[in-house]
Amino acid sequence: DSSGAGIPGESKTILMAGHNNTFFNDLQSVEVGDVVTIETHFQSAA
Repeated sequence: DSSGAGIPGESKTILMAGHNNTFFNDLQSVEVGDVVTIETHFQSAA
């Protein structure tokens, strides 16, 4: 249930979905401590 999910930049848990051969292709390289920037039509948040 995603009804309580927030949007990037809010102090809430967010729900993201994407294909691992497109948008999430490099997700396997992310390490603890890395900064991930999420851009939406509304704003950008890190």
